[in-house]
Amino acid sequence: MDGIQYLINENGEKKAVVIDLEKWGDLWLKIYSQIINKNFCYVFLCWVTETV
Repeated sequence: MDGIQYLINENGEKKAVVIDLEKWGDLWLKIYSQIINKNFCYVFLCWVTETV
């Protein structure tokens, strides 16, 4: 895929990705937003269950 590179370990497994932000910046913002929202929800739920 143009603008996407994978970092592969010694076993040939994809372990990370490098994204060309000039080409895929809008997509990255959507992905990043989802990661932040999920992490926030997880932390919030943990806090709620610990305080109840």
